[in-house]
Amino acid sequence: MNKGEIIKLVSDTTGYPQKVVREVISGLRDVVFENFTKEPMRIIDGITLTTIDRPACVRRNPRTGEPINVAAKKFPKVKIGKAFKEAANQ
Repeated sequence: MNKGEIIKLVSDTTGYPQKVVREVISGLRDVVFENFTKEPMRIIDGITLTTIDRPACVRRNPRTGEPINVAAKKFPKVKIGKAFKEAANQ
């Protein structure tokens, strides 16, 4: 399901115009992207977005065996809660 299909489905379910739903979804995306790195965000009963820190390390190129320095980074992490897991199994 793509973004357009989600917007139509939410519009049909709630009765709000698609234009309003599109603005709300875009606003939610903007808020999540700006803030999930600062603190964990719980979205939709059972989905928590956070970041984890990966330290710098040295890896090897599998073809040449040459060492490669990999910089420290933050990566997004998604934790799926019990309610979401139960919904998947119904």
